[in-house]
Amino acid sequence: MGQPPVTRVLDGVGGGLLGGRYRLEGRLSAGVADVHRATDLRLQRPVAVHILPPGTNPEDARRIHQDAWTLANLDHPGLVDVHDFAVENHHAYLVTQLVEGPTLDDVLTRERLPLDEITRIGADVADVLAYVHEQGVVHGDLQPSNLVTDRDGRIRVANVGVSGLVSGPLRPAHGTAYLSPEQVRGAHVGPPADVYALGLVLLEAATGRREYPGEGHDAAAARLTNPPAVPRNLSDPLRHALVAMTDIDPARRPTARQVNDILAGGFTEDEQPEPEQRGRTWVWVLALLTLLAVLAAIVLLNSGSRQQPTAPTTPPTTAENTDDGGNNAPALPAVPTFQAPQLPELPKIPDIPSMPNLPDLPNIPTVPDSVSNDAQSLWQQFTDWLSKQF
Repeated sequence: MGQPPVTRVLDGVGGGLLGGRYRLEGRLSAGVADVHRATDLRLQRPVAVHILPPGTNPEDARRIHQDAWTLANLDHPGLVDVHDFAVENHHAYLVTQLVEGPTLDDVLTRERLPLDEITRIGADVADVLAYVHEQGVVHGDLQPSNLVTDRDGRIRVANVGVSGLVSGPLRPAHGTAYLSPEQVRGAHVGPPADVYALGLVLLEAATGRREYPGEGHDAAAARLTNPPAVPRNLSDPLRHALVAMTDIDPARRPTARQVNDILAGGFTEDEQPEPEQRGRTWVWVLALLTLLAVLAAIVLLNSGSRQQPTAPTTPPTTAENTDDGGNNAPALPAVPTFQAPQLPELPKIPDIPSMPNLPDLPNIPTVPDSVSNDAQSLWQQFTDWLSKQF
């Protein structure tokens, strides 16, 4: 795709017409840029015009024109489309699609949202952020006023990348409530800053109050040492996500894609429950393993006591009960001339007794079906529970 068309700013931003084409009709919001509702006279359609602060020099103009070209080529159903961009007389402005509908800021002002709706909004916005981060773009100014509801009730993310068009440190001009700790320090700002800001937005929606209210350095610096207080009565996915998203250290925060995974359907493979939850988990694992071991021992003891092997009752055959009563030889007759002493009777070698018959081996006891079914059911419940925990 080619470069987006460049229009002209005539008579400065103070006039009611930009580039001979866009008629300003009232300011919608203020932030990094002032956002105005306008009408595109050439195409006869409503648009939003984002007017950046003055002071753009030629070097900045070339840089932000390239950035605007990148924004114009983003394509996601959760984004507000970019139509046009221009720099003239040290002013720059971006023309985008006008999404008719209340902002999340308007919604939170008049009502509290249910937790399942907050979780859905968080998953949708995280999906948009994951896409723009993959394209090398950082929102930099995520707050409720930049989340707009379209006619279908879907949240659309506005002002993506607009903060990157502004020269100097990335510090939103309107409010400090959603700044990340690294923005407060003036350090490098990357995708983790958007994840942190989204965490504060969702936390505000859940509690009905801003975690870091007020303006100025002191209000902004509070988040450098005090992490947000996340209520324990939130659903597990939402609470787990908020604790991780608002970590002071950007390196420990999940990516936007991981946040989407958590809020849309549970933990990913690289994510684990919090340390407190892991401790409770191992207690249950050990308890269940002990229960299984006791159950197995009961089954073995019961089956072993049902049938004991009996000793053989048939006595082995011996020479005494098989002989015919003895076979003693008669004494030798006397010799007239010599009386020989009578020789003692030689003992008869008894027959070698036959080997006794080996007793039949006892039948292997059969475990009753009820015990087997109970053990299998308990084991299945245990494995299902483990798969959910890990």
